[in-house]
Amino acid sequence: MVKEPTCALDWVEKGNDLARKGKHQEAVSCCEKAIELDPQSVDAWLCKCNGLKGLGKHEEALECYDKALKLDPRKTQAWVNK
Repeated sequence: MVKEPTCALDWVEKGNDLARKGKHQEAVSCCEKAIELDPQSVDAWLCKCNGLKGLGKHEEALECYDKALKLDPRKTQAWVNK
């Protein structure tokens, strides 16, 4: 039996892995769990953004990028992806 991640970074890594496999809805769910554990995690917000973008939910993704940039305005990846 596989254990569920227990920290935000582990959820982000799982979410990013799922997104790379095209499983965007599952990726978003993982990133939401990461955000619950650490709402200040820019990486968790970016993970969610990428999942939403993969689902074609561009307006929601833009809102996520704005949240990530509010936490870290110097995060280049967020600016480029936005």
